[in-house]
Amino acid sequence: MSNLLTCIIESKFCIGCGLCASMVGHDSIEMLEGDDGFIVPRQKVSNVDFTFLRDVCPGITLKQKCSLRGPESIYGHYESLYTAYSTDQQIRWKASSGGCITALLAFLIETGTVDEVLHVGKLMDSPLRSSAFASKTRDATILGAGSRYAPSSLLYNWVKLLRTGKKIAVVGKPCDIAGVSQYLDVYPEYKEQVICKISFLCMGLPSQNATKRLIDLFGLNEDEVQDFWYRGNGWPGMATVVAKDGRRFQLSYDDSWGTVLCKDVHFRCKICPDGFGSFADISCGDAWYTRNGRPNFDEQPGRSLAFIRTPVGQEIFNAAVKQGNLVVEHFNVNDLKVIQKSQYHRKQYVGIRVFALKVLGDHLLTFSGFKLTSNLRQTSIRKLVKEFLGTIRRRLSA
Repeated sequence: MSNLLTCIIESKFCIGCGLCASMVGHDSIEMLEGDDGFIVPRQKVSNVDFTFLRDVCPGITLKQKCSLRGPESIYGHYESLYTAYSTDQQIRWKASSGGCITALLAFLIETGTVDEVLHVGKLMDSPLRSSAFASKTRDATILGAGSRYAPSSLLYNWVKLLRTGKKIAVVGKPCDIAGVSQYLDVYPEYKEQVICKISFLCMGLPSQNATKRLIDLFGLNEDEVQDFWYRGNGWPGMATVVAKDGRRFQLSYDDSWGTVLCKDVHFRCKICPDGFGSFADISCGDAWYTRNGRPNFDEQPGRSLAFIRTPVGQEIFNAAVKQGNLVVEHFNVNDLKVIQKSQYHRKQYVGIRVFALKVLGDHLLTFSGFKLTSNLRQTSIRKLVKEFLGTIRRRLSA
């Protein structure tokens, strides 16, 4: 009989966070990139009991404990909602939106509130690829600013980092932060070390192959690339490739994400009930301005959206504002239907996608506390049928 880890991988539910490898040890599991461009664990020994994954693996288990009311059924529980931007122009310019996350991390390090920040950034000697970093300085966190639309195993060294006894802030995808939160529920002795959990809003994880296709558009090979960033250096910022011979190529956010990267998103992301990062203390995304009832992707000074989800998050956010790291304004949650339209609609109908997998015999997924069934009432029958059949087709062809 296949062990639980194998079942998760074969079901396409593993998102490559690396938490399993961190928990059982690198001698037992390594993380490898597959032919499809996604990272998955590979067992190096056979005598491992993986039943613990039922409680911690964010690929199969997401259990929300908050009671949700009104708009929280879509956005998750939150204490307050703001737009924000960093008062440091370097951070605001470099970050993918207003630099809210980077400004918070800089504040936490400068004040000694944390010793290290665990986050994802680009590998400087291989800029098309992403990796986890534990940064100890303000400059290091700024170096890691900006979106990384490619796989990485943020939690590969998670347990090792906790065992140092250091105070940690962690930034990741909603699923990464869910994994952290669920791990701390099982091992509460580490909770006091994890000072702040920060997530960014996420519409899905593209494969590494998608990045390669982006580079292919410019007629370049990976070994010809000197530098690369998906966004940033403006808002939303251009996908930018700098070749070793000095040539520079750019593609708008609308074209890079909308026509290339989003076409190769992980299967598990299609059924994600938590794109808004509800397990975090603070979750941030793009606070797009609008034009003619649609998000406006014209270049302009960056502005972040900030959900403050816990009292801890509120305390940290307020302290950063008081110290002058952020400029903030309260934001009307009703306007999110426009500026985060794709996120909003996915949360309405994702329950029917999960139901489709259950009809096909899934016994792994446990998503609770997300109002998935009641949210379906906000969607037309025609849309639900379309999403149900589409999920069936995707699953059978996977």
